[in-house]
Amino acid sequence: MMCSLVRPSVGLLVICLYVRSICCAQMQSRKFYVVERFDNCPNERHLIFFVRNYTYEKSGSNLIVNGYEDITKDSEQLLWMSIEVEKCKDKSNPDTCEYFVTWKWDNACTFFAILPPFRSYIQAHSPAWKCPLKKGTYKVTNATMEGELGLQFLKGDSRVLWKLRIIVKNPRANVVIECLDLHFRIVSVRTKS
Repeated sequence: MMCSLVRPSVGLLVICLYVRSICCAQMQSRKFYVVERFDNCPNERHLIFFVRNYTYEKSGSNLIVNGYEDITKDSEQLLWMSIEVEKCKDKSNPDTCEYFVTWKWDNACTFFAILPPFRSYIQAHSPAWKCPLKKGTYKVTNATMEGELGLQFLKGDSRVLWKLRIIVKNPRANVVIECLDLHFRIVSVRTKS
């Protein structure tokens, strides 16, 4: 709506600006994650870490996670970790997936301890989650996965499916002890400001 008058009165100008603000309110885009899959990798034999009964709720751009993790035996101090990322241009067509990036860490325990998004996730475990991994069943309650970190690196419209494979190894034995597949989309919702 356009208000153009040669000599508007103050009252008419106020009304015109008010109508313009209602009709032409700026739209903001809010992004959040939609988890399509989060599960243990199939066909891995030496795993000692398993997830089960995970649920997800969105809270702004953050993801609230609840569930259980089972660790079947203690791990060693030094754990190697990688996250391999694939980008699928169309979630319904697996032929559109291509390699995107791999992130690697020589010491996963340090990684979990220093990065704020993962530190807050670790703090949501009961009993307290420790690294190196200790045998037991851990309940994850209202863990907040901060969306802003991932949203800075991973772009695309809501058709794009991001596939992450998270691998933790015992580097001495060169054995995979944890393997998780996480598939998600980043969805935008437009809201008036």
